[in-house]
Amino acid sequence: MLVMSDALSFVVRSLQMWGVTKRYAFLTVLFFSIFPLFPLYAVCTAKDGLFTVFLLVSIVSMGNIIRSTDAEQAPASTTSMSDMVIFLVSSTLMMMLRNNGLYAYTATALIIVIVFIVDRRHRSASSNRITARLLILMTLSIVLLLGGTRILKLATGATDGEHQEMLTVPIQQLARTYTYSPEAFTPDEEALLKAFIPEDYLTTYSPRISDVLKSGFDNQYYESHRALFYKLWLTIGTRRPLTYLNAHLGTAYGY
Repeated sequence: MLVMSDALSFVVRSLQMWGVTKRYAFLTVLFFSIFPLFPLYAVCTAKDGLFTVFLLVSIVSMGNIIRSTDAEQAPASTTSMSDMVIFLVSSTLMMMLRNNGLYAYTATALIIVIVFIVDRRHRSASSNRITARLLILMTLSIVLLLGGTRILKLATGATDGEHQEMLTVPIQQLARTYTYSPEAFTPDEEALLKAFIPEDYLTTYSPRISDVLKSGFDNQYYESHRALFYKLWLTIGTRRPLTYLNAHLGTAYGY
C-alpha cells in the first residue's frame, strides 16, 4: 500500500512539473482515490500489483528524462539525477517481477534505437544526448536484471524448471485452437500436444485465466523436446492465425 501511494504521488508531482494545473492534479488524485483498480492493487499481495507500480513509475520517470530536452525546460546537461536513478531502479524491478516486462522493455529499447539512428540528423544535439543517455540506462537496467536474477538464484537455490510462465501465450493459443478448432490438428500433432499438456488440463482452457491450464504443462518433456513444441506452435499458428490472436488478446481481457 505504501509503495502504491508513493508511486501515485510521484505521478501527480511529475504532472505538476509538466505544467498541469492544480485543478487537474486534484482531479487526478480524486481519480486515483475512487477508481476501484487502484485501491484493489494497493492491497493485492500478488506480484501483479508491484509490477504495475514499477511499470508506471518507469514510464513517468522516462517522461521526466525526455522532457528535459524541451527548449522551455532545463538544458539536457541538468537532467535530474534522481529521475535517472528512479528510472533505473523501477525498470529493473519491473522486469524482475514479470518476464513480459522484459519483452516489452526490450522492444521499446529497439524502437528507440531505430528512431535514434534514422532521425538523429534532424534532432538537436541535446535531444540526441538525452536519447543516448536513456539507451545507456535501459541497457544498464537489463544488465542489473540479469545480474540480480543470477544472484537471487544462487542465494535461494531457485531453478529454471518452470517454463510454463514464459510460455503462457503459446500454451493459451494451442489450447484455444484445440478447444474451438480441433480439426486443425492432425492425429500426430494432437498426440504431441497432449504430450506437452495432458487432455485433462486442455479441457480447463479459459480465455482469461491460464493458471490451471499451464499448471499441467510437462516441463521435463519440454526440456527434451523444445524444437518439437515450437514447430507445433508455429504450424498450428499458420492454420489458425485469428484463433491465436484471440487467445493472445484474451490473456489481457481483465486489464
